[in-house]
Amino acid sequence: MNQPMQPQPGQPPQYPPMPGQPYPPNMQGQPYPPLPPQKQGMSGGKIALIIGGVIFALLFLGGLLVGVLAVAAIPKLTDAKSKLELKQLGDLKAGMQQISVDGAKLNKLKGKDLSSAAGRDFYEAAFKAKLLDDRLLNRMCTLNGTDTPADPGFLSSDGSLPATSCSYTAPRGGELLSVMSRRAHMRTVLITFNSRNWNNYPNDGVPVVWSNADAPAFMTFEEAENDWGITRAEWDDPAGKLFGKKAPFDHTYE
Repeated sequence: MNQPMQPQPGQPPQYPPMPGQPYPPNMQGQPYPPLPPQKQGMSGGKIALIIGGVIFALLFLGGLLVGVLAVAAIPKLTDAKSKLELKQLGDLKAGMQQISVDGAKLNKLKGKDLSSAAGRDFYEAAFKAKLLDDRLLNRMCTLNGTDTPADPGFLSSDGSLPATSCSYTAPRGGELLSVMSRRAHMRTVLITFNSRNWNNYPNDGVPVVWSNADAPAFMTFEEAENDWGITRAEWDDPAGKLFGKKAPFDHTYE
């Protein structure tokens, strides 16, 4: 029988190994040392909470960064659009000026359909009569609104230029040459936003193509009030109180 080894005073008895088994290295007649206390690890739930918190923080910071960048970029995008808006209005005026130096186009301009047409109707008749280049169709829509370019198919059919494909006003065909010749204190607006797009650039005002200037510019309400005596009520109702009625918008129509 395996008899316990004689322990030292105050220690538990130690047993030798069973026959055929090596003697434990730490039992050369000595008791086993006590095992060190086990470290308490984090539970799976705690780890999941930590990972979730890190992901939430990253998403929050990412969203915050995107928001800050968007707020900073919006004014720059609007400024770029407003400059391009003036550029394409300048192209429209150039197209109208080409009519005045082309004998064949001038003869067409005297026709009944064109001489009485104004605003959107003028653009429709002018495109169909080839007074305006087809490439200008894509410049008939504001860059900061919901209008979309017209399908060119209407040019060779009985179709019409959709209202939502025309963002601008225009003079009456029969008055086009006389309106474009106005200078100095007789100057007038050839083209501007129609009433549907009037407030597309609230911080800039409305783009205007003047009869006496090659470069279009924005007009604010304050300028209209100071220079032309336009009231707030008139400014807020361009279709009813400005277009074809009050200078400098009295020779342009929507």
